[in-house]
Amino acid sequence: MWAARPAPKASAQHETSTPPPPPSCSNYSDESTDIIYTSDDRYIAAGESRNIAANSLNSFTQPLQTLRSFPDGARNCYTLTPVLGNEAYLVRATFMHGDYDGSRSAGGGAQPLHFDLHIDVNFCQTVNVTDASTAYAVEVIVIALADSVSVCLINTGSGTRFISVLELRPLKDSLYTFLNRTQNLVLIVRLNLGNTTNEVVRYPEDRFDRLWEPFVSWSERLHFQPSLDFLTTNLTVTNNVDDQFEAPSAVMQTAAFPLNSNELEFYWDFEGSGASVNEFYANLLFSELVPNTKRAFNIYLNGRSLDNDYTPPYLVSNFSDNADHPLTPSPRYQWALNSTNSSSLPPILNALEVYTPMHLKNKLTYFADEPPLVLPKGDFILTGEEVARTFGLTSAVTSSMVESYGGLVGAVVWGEDMVR
Repeated sequence: MWAARPAPKASAQHETSTPPPPPSCSNYSDESTDIIYTSDDRYIAAGESRNIAANSLNSFTQPLQTLRSFPDGARNCYTLTPVLGNEAYLVRATFMHGDYDGSRSAGGGAQPLHFDLHIDVNFCQTVNVTDASTAYAVEVIVIALADSVSVCLINTGSGTRFISVLELRPLKDSLYTFLNRTQNLVLIVRLNLGNTTNEVVRYPEDRFDRLWEPFVSWSERLHFQPSLDFLTTNLTVTNNVDDQFEAPSAVMQTAAFPLNSNELEFYWDFEGSGASVNEFYANLLFSELVPNTKRAFNIYLNGRSLDNDYTPPYLVSNFSDNADHPLTPSPRYQWALNSTNSSSLPPILNALEVYTPMHLKNKLTYFADEPPLVLPKGDFILTGEEVARTFGLTSAVTSSMVESYGGLVGAVVWGEDMVR
């Protein structure tokens, strides 16, 4: 498996990313992003380093060509360091099966493969692998509760767990104000609406290395109506001083608008969204790309007005969100952007982010002045030195580990120019 980090510049201090690489490989530099991927071999005693099937190697970038599988144990964890307590981080885990074990080949009658992903001691999401040639990613924004963040793969009895790439990115504290110490944010979609290519916008265009997917990857799943047309500009779009999301200019330089209509609609359903709870935070991102014009519209969700007579600022990013509380629960989330009578142009939408909260029900206890890991009575095998060193677990959580924590240690390095 690989971990990734942007290549540090002369003034940079430190940054982190990790995938399982080929045993002979220690580092890999991605040409398009300058992100350096480091093998986890030097950090991990558990699991097996594997390559995807030979006939698939040329179809995927190098970080997705290798993985680490965990055929044994109940729970295996990477503990990512260094992090600062109470700081915000983006954690992204990517899973590419690639028929590495021959179990998913055509006609092989493969059984369902799924396992759970935990952040520290709390459930994050179930990883459900239905296609061996598809890369599945789980991304979560967290507040670090200690000086490390642990990413754990939980055995649910439905196939061998594996991971291809693990990435950790620092975020500004002013971003995502609905993030707090009681809930993380699990990404549902991050969409670059005006991008009609298959290219994903990420670092260095996005200094936080968020992945902005193109419109074509989500157009059917978000059910946009009517047909859309697209705007683009070569001029730089800047972030407002109070921008809570700081979408990159490369994303905000494009926008979608309804073709021959004054209404733009889209929706998603809770069922099939991938969210474990029917709670959502949505960020609609706007910037006017046409100079000297009048564009104004109302924003509705399920028929309820959220914003009236909204006018996007010219070449400045702005947003409409529900940061104070999740959207009112509904089986369907139907959005409508309707032009006002005073508007000379139809509504636009540059980008969209949707998150679901990951409620931190299990307490992570950090001990500053005493041995950090306090276990209840019972037999436990702790193979991860960093796990034992950095945090303690409540009795309810540790007692569920049965025989082994299977700790995996991966170092993460930062480039200071990514964030601050």
